[in-house]
Amino acid sequence: MPSAAMMCAMSPFFVSLSKYLLVGGANTALIWGGVYVFSVLAQLPNAVAVTCAYGLSICFHFLTNRSFTFSSSGVIHMEFKRYMALFVTNYLLTLGITHMATDVLHLSLALGVFASTVVTVPIGYLASYFWVYEVQQ
Repeated sequence: MPSAAMMCAMSPFFVSLSKYLLVGGANTALIWGGVYVFSVLAQLPNAVAVTCAYGLSICFHFLTNRSFTFSSSGVIHMEFKRYMALFVTNYLLTLGITHMATDVLHLSLALGVFASTVVTVPIGYLASYFWVYEVQQ
């Protein structure tokens, strides 16, 4: 009888989850790098820095997840519309969490971005798998 770990490894859900986390790691590095550049080097306000960093990551994240993570063959403009709805949701969550961390709790912007990542990753994967992309089962 196969072990639970082997069954998980064989499941398309867990294969795509692994790929999603890999793409997400690269995307997170892009966002963190962008936040650093825009907040520290360019000295933009926190909300603007996070917005600019998110803007840089949209195309990378959407296209890489579409082709690599989910191997979608759906209509790209329809998937992009759903992706953008998910993006706006995660963007608002990120702004709210970073605002709470920096302006209410007086924590660093980095901690706020980290906390928002912990919240938005599971939301993003589940919505991508079940709604945004046409996942081949």
